[in-house]
This record gives sequence, structure tokens and C-alpha cells, in this order.
Amino acid sequence: MPNIKIGCWNIQGLFRKIDGNLKVSKLDDPDICKIINQDIICLQEVKCGPNDDVSFPGYIAHKNLRKMSHNNICYGGLVLLYKESIKKRYQSSQIL
Repeated sequence: MPNIKIGCWNIQGLFRKIDGNLKVSKLDDPDICKIINQDIICLQEVKCGPNDDVSFPGYIAHKNLRKMSHNNICYGGLVLLYKESIKKRYQSSQIL
């Protein structure tokens, strides 16, 4: 069985706002794309809502989000990303 690289990152908010309301994912940053090479990545404190896109090329994403506050602010939350190639190597029950 090959080694699996696992990474964990407290991202302190998956999205940042540009020009007022435009939300941009930190995962779209080219510098971030260069350093993410783990097989499994756990993102902590994503602070995103259920309708936010948390995709990353070549990875499958699973979200575990907190409910939004009464004033529609998102707190905490986790996103687990794993490479599509892992799903091919292992049965789903072995992954999650």
C-alpha cells in the first residue's frame, strides 16, 4: 500500500471579498495551488455557507459546516479534500 500524504490547514475563512462583495476562494490563488500536493487535506475554520463552492482541481470535497448565525454569518466548519486517485485505490468505506 503506497504512503498517503495528509495535510491540515486552518484557513481562517475560505473566501475573501474583493471590491466589496465579490467572493474569491483562497484555493483559486496560484501560489496556493503550487503548495497543495497532499493526498488528503483537512481545511479548518472555512467559514463558508452550504451553497459556497469548495472545489479544488483533482480533489473531491466533503463539507461539515456549522449553521449560519442569526445574522447570516458563517463560523467554523471543516472541508475534507481528497484526491480523486485515492477514491480509485480504496473503497469509499475505507475513506469516509
